[in-house]
Amino acid sequence: MEGHDMAGKTHIAAALSEKLGIPIVKIKRHEKWFDPMVDLIYAGETHCQLAEQTGYSLIYDRLFPSEYAYSRAYGRATSHEKILNLDERYAAMGALVVVCHKDPKAYQEDDKGIIDVAKYTQLTEWYKEFKKFSKCNVLMLDTTDENLDGQIETIIKELEK
Repeated sequence: MEGHDMAGKTHIAAALSEKLGIPIVKIKRHEKWFDPMVDLIYAGETHCQLAEQTGYSLIYDRLFPSEYAYSRAYGRATSHEKILNLDERYAAMGALVVVCHKDPKAYQEDDKGIIDVAKYTQLTEWYKEFKKFSKCNVLMLDTTDENLDGQIETIIKELEK
């Protein structure tokens, strides 16, 4: 589950987890110690190895696609090489990347001051760019209507392909 803040990722992930019986992994970011580069290189690698070595199905509430989009939107350094490496490895495992996004008009209504509202559209465009080069199956899921049942149905259909 990927996408900008307030797009419904966590809510959809919880419902999908309950329906499919697949656990959710959500990295909590302790502000004092969180470093995006360290998290991408070490936690991203660790999570990928966990999936590779166990064969477990997991629902991640943000992972390397968000690192790609946010690093681009905020102009901060990241390792594009590592993102490509993780993408290739997740693709080999048959990963589905679901990118939640909303109509730009809905951003204003949902804004809780988490990020600059102007960044929402920019982030969605970077996720679309990610989809172009990703070897994973990437589903761009419009969550504007907040129809949870319909969103879960769309994701499950995509998983069944």
